Amino acid sequence: MTESKPCCPACGVGNPSFLGSLPDSEWFAGKHLAIPLAGGFLFRCTQCWLKFRFPLESPETYRMLYDNATTSTW
Repeated sequence: MTESKPCCPACGVGNPSFLGSLPDSEWFAGKHLAIPLAGGFLFRCTQCWLKFRFPLESPETYRMLYDNATTSTW
């Protein structure tokens, strides 16, 4: 991993625990993606225990990912 560790997006504490790498994915919530979602890294905050991916995607990307008309997905 070449990037520095991020701060927790919930509580702002730095130096989270590295849990591993996330693979690129062509699927999200049962929906095939036209453009694969880049992997990244999974961290856990040492203060509040939130698990989060890094780097974060743009708000537009998250809107697209969670906009799912299939009611059985969630």
